[in-house]
Amino acid sequence: MINSKLRHYYFNIFLTLAIGTDKFRLLVSTHIQKMTASGVVEFAPLILEMQTEGDLLNDIVDKKTLDFSGRHVETTGKDESIVDFNEFVTFLYNQAAAKFRLTPAKLEEIFPQGVTYFTEASTAEFATRLSYLGTKVTKYATDLTAPVVAEFAAHKLAIETTMALQLAFKSELGSDSTDYAKQRVKVCKLLHKDALLITGHFYEEPETVENFFDQTIWQSHPRSTKGVIDFLLAPTTYEDTSLSFITTTKMEFTNNSNFAAGYIASPVPLTEMPTTWNAIPANGKIDTTGTTLGAPAMKYIYIINPSATDDLDLSIKVTQ
Repeated sequence: MINSKLRHYYFNIFLTLAIGTDKFRLLVSTHIQKMTASGVVEFAPLILEMQTEGDLLNDIVDKKTLDFSGRHVETTGKDESIVDFNEFVTFLYNQAAAKFRLTPAKLEEIFPQGVTYFTEASTAEFATRLSYLGTKVTKYATDLTAPVVAEFAAHKLAIETTMALQLAFKSELGSDSTDYAKQRVKVCKLLHKDALLITGHFYEEPETVENFFDQTIWQSHPRSTKGVIDFLLAPTTYEDTSLSFITTTKMEFTNNSNFAAGYIASPVPLTEMPTTWNAIPANGKIDTTGTTLGAPAMKYIYIINPSATDDLDLSIKVTQ
């Protein structure tokens, strides 16, 4: 697992952008233009690779005139999530073994056959065993400590979200749509790689690095602690609200749309569309608090537009 102090360097923000196909293509094309205009010789291979993969993305879109309003999924995501999860399970086992050294029956209850009960589970067994581990982590949450419980929740959410999205794409969108999703993820990874390499080249000039990506293309909000923030989300997208909150924070979600919306708190930034969330009724309001949202373990609040056809009009009022 990546050290928590380094994790934000490797987080791929481009995978989380809730923007439609046209805006994403614009982001890529302007990035290529800015890379070319920089005149940096070392960037030539990056420009060629981005141009090649960007052209492939355009070919797929032009062929079927697809617009998934920012939906994306990585077909290898499940495997990567499970690798990370398996590493965490080993860590969890060591933590539990140390905590329950005088009560081994509790350790055996959590890990009936040791670490391999989860790390070597078959595809058919995995979901059931993941759910089983979730109940035990919840049962012994106090002993395992809040940070460990929060990290487990993040791993579990990542796996379940990826699996659900893969199933949705496979059953609903067809092969051409899946090709688009896979190619978009590939381009997102190249954008992230470019960002890291550009940072290495201009490591003393952060403003220069930011100029290689037109951030006005995607909607964003300053991280806030008070006031009212309005959101407009494209169909089947989610967005980080950029809200800071503590246990005493009070929030009022107002849904101005004619369909139910959703919100969810997370201990880590999300990289995939959530599969479950708290509902905000159509043309309705929901009041909640930082404590209810899970502060301080939970640090991010996302809003979700589950509609496949309509934009979501929603506002959040925050008071401390």
